[in-house]
Amino acid sequence: MKKPEVMLLELQELEVIIRDARSQDYQKIFPLPDSALKQLQERRDALCKELERVLGVDTVDEFRRLWKRYGKGIVIPAGGEICTNCFNVLPTALEPDPRTGLYRCPSCSVFLYMAEEGA
Repeated sequence: MKKPEVMLLELQELEVIIRDARSQDYQKIFPLPDSALKQLQERRDALCKELERVLGVDTVDEFRRLWKRYGKGIVIPAGGEICTNCFNVLPTALEPDPRTGLYRCPSCSVFLYMAEEGA
């Protein structure tokens, strides 16, 4: 099974692709058949169901809320000691949510993942 933060990253990427594929500018350059868009939406819906099972409905709802608010970059790497979304300093004792195991920025609420050393 994939790590939850990897699943959230995948969901974020699917949301970006679907949003872009629906735009008229994108359609002029890269027309996407309706069947391909439908497959992307089905993959997104299946991933949401899997995330609901793994993390709970509340976490997926929070992802959707943040997506509507920011529209991009809501699952981001923690840039050392700062949030790379709002650029506020993260607490030195940042702890993951005990229910989900996910890190969140205390200022802007985006999901953070810790980049692995040497990666």
